[in-house]
Amino acid sequence: MITHHFGVLLDTKKNNMCGIAGILSTNVELRNIHIKNMTKKLIHRGPDHSNIWENDILSLGHTRLSIIDLSSNGNQPMSSFTDRYVIVFNGEIYNALEIKKKIQSDQNVDIKWRGHSDTEVLINSLEIYGVENTLDTVRGMFAFALWDKKKEILILARDRVGEKPLYFGKDSKQFFFASELKAIKEIKTFEFILNNQSVQEMLAKGYVSSPKTIYNDIHKLEPGSIAIINNLNNIKIKNWWSLNNLKSYDNNLKVKPKNINEYENELKKLLELSVKEQMTSDVPYGSMLSGGIDSSLITAIMQNNSLKKIKTYTIGFEENDFNEAKYAKKISNYLNTDHTEFYFESKDALKIIPNLSYIYDEPFADSSQIPTTLISNIISKKVKVCLSGDGGDELFGGYNRYIWAKKFFSIFRFIPLNFRMPLSRILLKIGVSNINLFYKIINLLFLNIFQIKNSTMKIIKIISILQSIDEKDLYNKLITQLEDNVTNYSKPYENTNILNNNFWENNNMQYEQKIMNLDMQTYLPDDILVKVDRAAMSSSLETRIPFLDKRIIQFAMELPLDTKIKDNKGKVILRNILNNLIPSKLFDRPKQGFGIPLGSWLRNELKEWSADMIYSDSIIYREIIDRKKVEKLWLDHQAGYNNQYSLWNIIIFSSWLKTWH
Repeated sequence: MITHHFGVLLDTKKNNMCGIAGILSTNVELRNIHIKNMTKKLIHRGPDHSNIWENDILSLGHTRLSIIDLSSNGNQPMSSFTDRYVIVFNGEIYNALEIKKKIQSDQNVDIKWRGHSDTEVLINSLEIYGVENTLDTVRGMFAFALWDKKKEILILARDRVGEKPLYFGKDSKQFFFASELKAIKEIKTFEFILNNQSVQEMLAKGYVSSPKTIYNDIHKLEPGSIAIINNLNNIKIKNWWSLNNLKSYDNNLKVKPKNINEYENELKKLLELSVKEQMTSDVPYGSMLSGGIDSSLITAIMQNNSLKKIKTYTIGFEENDFNEAKYAKKISNYLNTDHTEFYFESKDALKIIPNLSYIYDEPFADSSQIPTTLISNIISKKVKVCLSGDGGDELFGGYNRYIWAKKFFSIFRFIPLNFRMPLSRILLKIGVSNINLFYKIINLLFLNIFQIKNSTMKIIKIISILQSIDEKDLYNKLITQLEDNVTNYSKPYENTNILNNNFWENNNMQYEQKIMNLDMQTYLPDDILVKVDRAAMSSSLETRIPFLDKRIIQFAMELPLDTKIKDNKGKVILRNILNNLIPSKLFDRPKQGFGIPLGSWLRNELKEWSADMIYSDSIIYREIIDRKKVEKLWLDHQAGYNNQYSLWNIIIFSSWLKTWH
């Protein structure tokens, strides 16, 4: 095992991975300038090859990071076998060989294949079988644009869960799209106006949820969606896949539950199939091993499917409360992987933080973006592909809110709201100096049922959710980090993605499953997957996520809740499967998360830089932000009250304004 300590500036300018861009416009001269600049801006996503395809109304740009078929036969933009279609594609189709065999067995098709890239398989399948039939068949992560020369129709598509990003927008003269917002910012004729609701959402939750972006008239194509563009005034968007439409256990009450062992055997086989498919690569690959259940399970299956040692990578911090490297080391030793640890200090984070707003070109404030970006930068120097355990929490009940939310509400809903509201406000005003009093009151209120650890953030969150009106409001408060409106906008932010979701109307579905599904539709694609995708792409690293295989998602939906959550523990079925591969003592511990000592850093190592952001003299910042409210949050934090997540959202927003405005 190798351990590295880093105290140097990481190269965050060397960004790589596949990127796509395009402009539909009759203004050829303007279009040519824009597409060249947009494609150059995406060269970090794909350093191996870049090219532009154009006709009299459309320009398509592509930058390539070669993973499958390293030859020029895999270069894009790529035409179909009849030359009717042109595609720019970002992602991986894991079952490309299976689809290719189907095409080759088709009596009505005769193709002379150029190479063995998944792009060539995809575009020919799209031509032969149609867009939606092909999308139903593929397993993978993707965002692509397909041009039909015959009908002059542009089609955009995004994968089921949103592993790969796709932004688009239009004005009176042009329609445009790109993998990243920074490429769209190269369209100098477009007026970029901040969306008030998006700004408030970002400050409240740390990200902007699909289909909104931080700007008016620019959108994210939602996961599982296609956009059909006939012309600038005829754009249709529809779902080709939705979690809402999947068969679920709650809606299939006639099905007799299976024995837990049967479920475990089925899931283990599906995970093995998914991992094996995603280990297919013409370049070196490895695994991100945190030491938690999800990444340990993926790594164990990888090692069982490999004749040589799998390369595993872990990030560690000197602060013991945030260091999972010690757990990952024990698991790597047991599995006998080729393991490398990377230890970082606050000074390493300080060097990378000013670049975050460029890497995440929409304001994004999940603080685990820091370790994710750090480790991606280092791993990319060793391998080009890395598998991760993301998605396991949302599918199999891994977050604490799935375990405790319903229990909390079932108790305090009997306490009148007009009593809970003022009680919560009074307790929140007491301050961190009386945290032991908080602790005693909370455990007294809940009769010591939950045995809450003396954690400032958790206790404050519990006190704030005493104000919940109903189960919708409870979930909204659980995922909100800054409830107060710290902007000068008069219209308050409404979380319509949560409040108007169809899952609330499903009386057969249990509350825990409802909020897991909501996380699958919002938190996973707009926070977790954004974090991983941008961090990895900033360093030429492709990440793959076996848990998000469509077969596993469907299987998880059909599972009874007690196979996921039981006896105050989540991911029961994953624990049981992993226990047959690794001794439980190596992974059975409270969920830690991929955190950093942010609260302490904001009072010490990051204090000076953060204060510059909080007290920014930027005109646009001063117009938007209520300085008095924000300064109070900052001063309270410096005095010992823990406002780390609320402040981080504001700090990142200020940094983003400084970078892009």
